[in-house]
Amino acid sequence: MADLNGDVLALVECLGCSCEDPRLEAFLVHKRIHDRPMTPAQLEDEGAVEDDGDTDVEYELARRSKESLVVQSERHGFCLIFQPREDHDLVHRTPCGVEAPFVLAQIAFFAKGVQIYQGFEGVVFRDVGMHTRRSDTAYAALGPPLARRSVYETSTDLFALGDWVLNFGFPEKEQDPPLAHVHIRRKNVFDDVMLNPRMLEVAPDTDASMPGLPQLGRSSDAPEVQDFLAGLGLNDEIDEDIGCPEEMNGRARSHGIVIYFKELPEALGHAHALPKKIVSAITYKRRGDLRSLGYCGDLPFGLHFGDRPDIAIAKAKHPPAKVSESEELRSYYWRVASGMVVQAVFSLVDWQLARVTLHAPARASAVLGA
Repeated sequence: MADLNGDVLALVECLGCSCEDPRLEAFLVHKRIHDRPMTPAQLEDEGAVEDDGDTDVEYELARRSKESLVVQSERHGFCLIFQPREDHDLVHRTPCGVEAPFVLAQIAFFAKGVQIYQGFEGVVFRDVGMHTRRSDTAYAALGPPLARRSVYETSTDLFALGDWVLNFGFPEKEQDPPLAHVHIRRKNVFDDVMLNPRMLEVAPDTDASMPGLPQLGRSSDAPEVQDFLAGLGLNDEIDEDIGCPEEMNGRARSHGIVIYFKELPEALGHAHALPKKIVSAITYKRRGDLRSLGYCGDLPFGLHFGDRPDIAIAKAKHPPAKVSESEELRSYYWRVASGMVVQAVFSLVDWQLARVTLHAPARASAVLGA
């Protein structure tokens, strides 16, 4: 803990602890921070949402509960980011160990004028504080970052130092600006993969065992597709009123699998053309991705959940045919010999592989924009 001191040390020692931990509660009381993360049931007991006949009470309670997971201290320049205990325990080797609804997962410190914050005073990590610039000796002493990328329009450097994963964010539109924010969390099981990638030679058909791969591109009413869905307990979930594309996520949590269907316009009105509705794509999610227990089988190219983008490209042995990016995610697309498209989706925040989607050959041109 020599890298940390003061309020930062007090908060970081609570990372991975429950929202009801006495140390954390004492700190919040001392700082006169009154907000706490709350479940929908707790909010309902407090009468936080009034049922006036026009309000979707259940939705509003869920929304407010999600908002409560970020506990802000405008005056002190930091916020605490909680997550459901079950989600935390999915990706950490050491579970919280307490039957509490939420766990402190991350702490963020902000410079004055960033969002609502008046600015965190003092040192955050080693000799780096909110006035530090990339050109400063204290920042250079951290060493080269694992990644530098744009996250929510902020130039952000990723470090794994000691037991901690840190993201240092700088304003993008200034020349050598001081820090805007610092996020700190504990390492998890996928950080171990990111830091120690496994570069193994794999057979070309290693991914052949992936559930749903033989059904990819087949008609939704084909016997083999219906048998596959029945095996997952999904054969009754197709609803013709949903429209297209349809999504089957009934096994997203238990198996880490989401199945998509799509009507192909070129098939409409042509009895002998491509099937009207096909299994257009299948997504395989890592453990903890949107509360999933995760897919645990093989992945294309010998990929592993937690791999960095550069490792994924090295495993694929050629650059992706397409790259797309949002504020939180980056996707790489490869078209393989079978004609299908492999989409590897990375979290920009963690810089790790979060999910893989296989697209049917009939959808390749549309997916790649060709």
